[in-house]
Amino acid sequence: MLYAPLRTLIYIDSEDRPRLAVDQPSTVCASFADPVITELGRDLDRQLAELLDALGVDAGPWMLQRGGRRRTSSSSSPSASISASTP
Repeated sequence: MLYAPLRTLIYIDSEDRPRLAVDQPSTVCASFADPVITELGRDLDRQLAELLDALGVDAGPWMLQRGGRRRTSSSSSPSASISASTP
């Protein structure tokens, strides 16, 4: 059984805009060092981006870049987060 939780946070930023922050699936899955699991994470990236797009939310182009990672903190945890906002 594979357990790879994706932390999700919905909040209001300092300019009173709703925000969504979620761990990037491909980065979490890459921590398992298994090519099959890593590809699953990339597929989840695409699905999450499509969901956000359908909701009218821009997740940013970096999410769909193959193997792209973005860290929001200097912690050593194997996760990255996307931050998306509504128009």
